[in-house]
Amino acid sequence: MTDLLQQLAEGRLLSPDELHVDDLFEGLMEPAEVRQTVKQWLEDINRDQKNHIEVGSAPCCQRKMLPKPFAQAFRVLAISQGWAWEAVCQAVFAMQAFLEHPETRLKEFAEEIHDRGPSIPAFAGLAASDRKSSLVKWVSGMMIDVPELPDDVRSGTTVCNDGTLRGLREALSNYSRGGLISDEVAAGRFDVQHYAWVHLVLGQREATAEAMKPTYGGFQKRFSLIFPPAAAEQDNELPCTGAMALCTRMSRLMARQGKQKQIMVLDTEARTLFKAVVMGVQDLIRDHDQLDPFLLQKVKLHDTDILRYTNVVRRMLQTLQGQSDEARAEASLVEVVYALHQWHRQLQYHAAFYRWAKDKWPQAGLQAPAQPAQAEKQLSHKLWVQKEWLTSPRFRGEVTWNKARDIVRHKLAYRNCSDVRRALQEAISDMIDKGLLNKSTENVAEQPESRKRKTIEKYSRVPFSILRRYPDKIEYCNDVLNINMEEQE
Repeated sequence: MTDLLQQLAEGRLLSPDELHVDDLFEGLMEPAEVRQTVKQWLEDINRDQKNHIEVGSAPCCQRKMLPKPFAQAFRVLAISQGWAWEAVCQAVFAMQAFLEHPETRLKEFAEEIHDRGPSIPAFAGLAASDRKSSLVKWVSGMMIDVPELPDDVRSGTTVCNDGTLRGLREALSNYSRGGLISDEVAAGRFDVQHYAWVHLVLGQREATAEAMKPTYGGFQKRFSLIFPPAAAEQDNELPCTGAMALCTRMSRLMARQGKQKQIMVLDTEARTLFKAVVMGVQDLIRDHDQLDPFLLQKVKLHDTDILRYTNVVRRMLQTLQGQSDEARAEASLVEVVYALHQWHRQLQYHAAFYRWAKDKWPQAGLQAPAQPAQAEKQLSHKLWVQKEWLTSPRFRGEVTWNKARDIVRHKLAYRNCSDVRRALQEAISDMIDKGLLNKSTENVAEQPESRKRKTIEKYSRVPFSILRRYPDKIEYCNDVLNINMEEQE
């Protein structure tokens, strides 16, 4: 194994049989099979009762998560240095994604309006003796100490290792920025013309769990999250120069590729599989109205997660296949399949962590919202929005469309609403037609001191003191929206 890795680092090319395991496509051969497999994965995860530590210790298909040479390289590094295999994997993924150009974007297809950045933020909760500091030192050095990067970056003077866990969480939550790299805490800065931020924290399990405490705002859903067991075996004499050289070779390719922005899209075969995955996710959401709300948030981010993992695997295969710096911007079928296995593993961790967190911090309001009464459950999304608008104190006064969306979007997500915009727009239009809502407009400057104007629509509910004068409105509120008019102001 170590001889092969050394040959790879020196540029040897491999056949497909040497790149991929034989059963990589098991359950993922045809679109219908993919759809059913993905739904089954999610159902099994939702039923599982293991916590995040138990999930980390349970067997997983590591060999399906990466091309064979990189899976073997990470295993050699883990054994020779006393690191956890999954920690090596997530650290390299975070660092290599960072080396993409900051303006690189990931799409399912070229005409897609929605796009995603390539970065893969990661938190790893590790045992106290898991040599986190040495892993951080190696992976950050491997990332920046390549001749293709500027001298000020290679010198390490742009890396800042001090900070606090609280400061990191606030930076990530409030500004989508965080950083790089220390044993318990991470903060970083790269002072170059185009910059990005590395989100990588290797911390002890308790501190990592505290930082990742889930909130209904969804902060936690964007992170790769692992809690692997302590390294089971270690052999300080196992040669690892070939494994390290292969990772460095990938960093050099990324440093060259990262000088120009790129739009990654899926090729035809990959897109067919991706669509089947989306349908499998939609099947699960439609058929399971009791899905854990935190897990639901993570599941709904499936497109972003899968495309980000796909992009890193694409770069790994470019490295192994010796492709030029002008290599394809399309991701292939096999790369999406590897990403699916990465995504599957992440869903296992997230679901188990949320399950544990609700018992750990019940006083923090992490329990799922109380189930609505049967009459309210039967309301359509449009009618539920109308009832919320007419009864919630958050809708007092004039409310813009954007504010209304912010008020209802999380609760609609808990109701498994797949199109918040449509539900909100239908509710507003219907309430205006029925005389339950007033509409006004205001012309405001597009930007401060700008002459360009834009029109903002504002809505205000009609007071119940007026609604009570009209029998048809009383009947609609009582019988359709399940509002007790006698209890309202």
